[in-house]
Amino acid sequence: MLSGYDAATNPHSLPNFTPMNTTRGPFRYTAALLFLTALFLLENSYAQETSNQDDANLPSEDGEPIEELEEFSVEEKAAANSRLAIMDERRESSGIVDTISSEDFTRTGAGNAADSMSKVVGANIVDGKYVVIRGLGDRYSNTLLNGSVLPSADPDKKAVQLDMVPTGLLDSIETTKSFTPDKPGDFTGGSVDVATKSFPEERTFTMSGAVVFEQGTTANSEFLSNPERKLDFWGRSGDQLPSTVPNTEDFPARRDRREEENGAIRNEASSGLSEFALFPVKGAPGPGSSFSIAYGDSHNFRDKRLGYIFSFTRSHDFSHKDDIRDEIWTFAEGDAFVPRRGYDKIESSEEISWGALSNIAFAVSPEHEISFTAIFNENSEDKIGYRFNGFDRNRGVELDDLNETSLTNYDIGYSNRSLRSFQIKGKHKFKNWNNFAVDWLASSSNSEEDRPGNRGIIAQVSSDGELGYLLNQADQNLPQVFFRNIEADRHLFQVNAVLPFNNLFQGTDFKAGYLFTKSDRLAQQRLFKFFRGRSPILDFSSFSDLPAAIDQNSDVSRTQQNQAQWEDLTFRDPNNIANYDGNEEIESYYLMADTKLTQRLRFTAGARYESTALGVNAIGSTGQLNSLSQDTGTLEEADILPAAHLVYHMGKEKNMNLRFSYGRTLARPTYREIAPFRTTDFVTIEVFEGNPNLERTLVDNFDLRWEWYLSRSEVIAVTYFTKNMENPIVPTVRFSNQLFFSWSNAQKGTVSGIEFEFRKRIKNLTFTGNFALIDSSIEAEISGANFTSAFEGQPNYIVNFDIGYDNQFWGTSMNLLFNAVGESLSFLSLEVDPDIYQDASYSLDFNLTQRVWGKWKLRFAVNNLLQSQWRQSYLGQDQTFRSYSENRAFKLGISRDF
Repeated sequence: MLSGYDAATNPHSLPNFTPMNTTRGPFRYTAALLFLTALFLLENSYAQETSNQDDANLPSEDGEPIEELEEFSVEEKAAANSRLAIMDERRESSGIVDTISSEDFTRTGAGNAADSMSKVVGANIVDGKYVVIRGLGDRYSNTLLNGSVLPSADPDKKAVQLDMVPTGLLDSIETTKSFTPDKPGDFTGGSVDVATKSFPEERTFTMSGAVVFEQGTTANSEFLSNPERKLDFWGRSGDQLPSTVPNTEDFPARRDRREEENGAIRNEASSGLSEFALFPVKGAPGPGSSFSIAYGDSHNFRDKRLGYIFSFTRSHDFSHKDDIRDEIWTFAEGDAFVPRRGYDKIESSEEISWGALSNIAFAVSPEHEISFTAIFNENSEDKIGYRFNGFDRNRGVELDDLNETSLTNYDIGYSNRSLRSFQIKGKHKFKNWNNFAVDWLASSSNSEEDRPGNRGIIAQVSSDGELGYLLNQADQNLPQVFFRNIEADRHLFQVNAVLPFNNLFQGTDFKAGYLFTKSDRLAQQRLFKFFRGRSPILDFSSFSDLPAAIDQNSDVSRTQQNQAQWEDLTFRDPNNIANYDGNEEIESYYLMADTKLTQRLRFTAGARYESTALGVNAIGSTGQLNSLSQDTGTLEEADILPAAHLVYHMGKEKNMNLRFSYGRTLARPTYREIAPFRTTDFVTIEVFEGNPNLERTLVDNFDLRWEWYLSRSEVIAVTYFTKNMENPIVPTVRFSNQLFFSWSNAQKGTVSGIEFEFRKRIKNLTFTGNFALIDSSIEAEISGANFTSAFEGQPNYIVNFDIGYDNQFWGTSMNLLFNAVGESLSFLSLEVDPDIYQDASYSLDFNLTQRVWGKWKLRFAVNNLLQSQWRQSYLGQDQTFRSYSENRAFKLGISRDF
């Protein structure tokens, strides 16, 4: 929470805020009834089973008990988290599923869930964090933790930052691409279910560590860092709002500062805010590092079993980019495509991530299991940027003037993202009720993004270096300091029941369930900007001299026009209304049947009902909401989502599957997208404006897949898919003096593609590959004109190829992994200026693991061997919007199993 921000901790006291109350009473009674019913059935089941056991053990004529044994068979069963087990589950699934096992995490060297998802057919990772499946952005996918929906800590995205979840905590990652009614209906591209470790097969105790040398970063003396402090072991910065800064409602406005008392308050506040350094220091960082430890065991007590696992991971990484280029171009008079603003940039970052997992499971019998899972993840990042060779025609600095003077900018940012999730779940099977099965889950999750003390400054600097830095009237929106906190809570309860009927066709399972989720988000920000007033232009040789320059112009005896001080614009800047409260409630029911019509034909069908109540309120607004006529964005809908699947087992040994699926899904706008206000990014000066009139998207999904399982570990598969969308939500951009980003509904859209994958083993070599060819189009109307465009974030191809060598005798494992992602639309232009596309990108990684000294293993890895260029450009123009080079990294690690 924000220190010194009493109003933010009690948003209901702020003006123009109307709390949304959508709590539904029936949920409480339904949940309680389901829970009591489950306990009742469980108790009676135990009583009946005990009675049956007593009858079965009656003594014989000679007094010895008679035990009647049922017919049984022995079959080889793979470990639950192994590649073989995962492939078996995929083969027998009713829908279209792709799964990554814990074996794959080790084989590919993936350190977190985002790295692993980049190997899934039809998936690519954006910004190293967000998964895009089948070319559909974050709003068209959802992320689950053990079946429970996770909230996002990102203020602008629905997607969960998967880089926060280390693979050391995970058992598997399952990506479902075809909708079935027993899953939440808000996914179109895919639903990613991250499964944590549960019962270990045997006692496990593993420790590992690694060091990372990044080319261009490690030992680079030009690395930028914060001069005031270093991140601690947990990544915390200690930044907080100075105690001399009063609450927003007590901070005097500029028109009130001529009064002596108010002037003293402002001087004291300005002195505190000036303590934040605006100028970074240089230093050479050491190598990155990572460490993990995990312990698990299970114990049997007659027919009862207790299992537990505890794990901890931590990583410390550095990154430095010195060739970032950012430019804005627009069409001018005479149809000339000319630059409006641009700069070169150096950016350094230090990142600390850690995660902890605790899972305790208790099986009171083979049919009844209860488990508790707690997961903690935290990611902290210091990011320092220096922009130079800058020009901005809106500020009077022309491209031709760069030899004389140019704009320069420093920004120092710190962010802390955290995720906390607690789950309790149970699985129960009642043999005496025809194997009736019930599973239930209750979870509570919290995610938070905290940005304390982020600051920056834009000034002019003379090329001769004698004048130092200048602040003039045109630069009054910088320097600035802001404190931002976004916290989201999600509470969930779900229950599923399965009733088998073995005498109906070849066997039929009827399944029904209920799900209720309630989420809340509170976004708070305090924004401070430095105003020069009409005092002379400030001239200072370094940013450390800025406080003295401010003090020189802050005499309370001066007139209002001549003073230069910090100003609290938290609720006074209509372009930065970043304080809002949002909540969402989703209630759903479903009914479905899974039946084997014949020994080869399986049919699954059903429907899901989902109701949505979503609302966002601007907090403390002044009524100047960027020409928008409302300060609340709402969405209330109820939808029925049908689905049907056919699976036909082909071949003599039924080792081929032909699958067809249809499902209707939806996509909802996020809190930020539907929020009725505008926010300006203080680093890029880009404006983000919500759209309170957004509608949810309905999607009809069709999939056809052929699979051939050459063995339990080998497969060839071909999939065709198409998705027809009504009111798809697309990101838009308008070019003006600034870039204005927003979101709109297009009339309709279509995404189609073909996916191919294979996995083949020849002796010690394993060849794994997949590629997807994707085509998309949207139809939209702007200013009365109809036009078509590609879908945002949808690359025209995605390729993954992996050659692996595994020698069990020598304990050697090697992998060479290639990834390619085609061109994709980043932003749709709402004007005559061209759309912005991201260029194709390529990466090549190498991993080597060697067993030494018994249970010790050494690992060597090289990431991004190709050092490819990341670039966004204007469609049809040979001009860069943004670009930088990826760094090559070398990793050396060691691990031991005890």
